[in-house]
Amino acid sequence: MSSFLSFYMISGSDRLQFKQPIIVEVSRSSDSDIWIADYPELNIYGEGEDESQAIEDFKLALEESYFGLKKDKEKLGTELKQKWDVFQQIIQEK
Repeated sequence: MSSFLSFYMISGSDRLQFKQPIIVEVSRSSDSDIWIADYPELNIYGEGEDESQAIEDFKLALEESYFGLKKDKEKLGTELKQKWDVFQQIIQEK
């Protein structure tokens, strides 16, 4: 169970830009004191020792997921193709 919850508007990362900012949920677990930045719509999250680290880790996870799917987009199964389609709707490369 989280002991702290906040929301951050994210407009992109070093290599990606959202067509519209997204809202990322950032919470701290009372059990482990680890911060989690989560965007459930894409099933992507980042973690860190504080909010800032969790958001930066989220951005890295987002880039890894995006560019990994882009590299293999011709071979994606149904679920990953749907995720790639969502990426195409909300993200553009810088």
